[in-house]
Amino acid sequence: MPFVPKALARGVQRRAFLSEPTHKQVFHFTPKHGSWLNQVELWLSVLARRSLTRGDDASAHDFDTRLSEYLEVYNTPHAHPYRWT
Repeated sequence: MPFVPKALARGVQRRAFLSEPTHKQVFHFTPKHGSWLNQVELWLSVLARRSLTRGDDASAHDFDTRLSEYLEVYNTPHAHPYRWT
């Protein structure tokens, strides 16, 4: 089923497009009020401050390598559960 934005004007058409089994992408709708999102947002902010803002990567492979190295360092001495207050 090709992606034609004008053909997806109605909800029925959008649901048919999103539920097409041949698509490689799968959409999972999660509640935006879930308390687990707070923990994910905390960790992503740490990742952005410590790793993502410092480098210009020449390729996707360089980025993947740098991210893997950061995760290795983070998971060894720095990983800890976040406290709810």
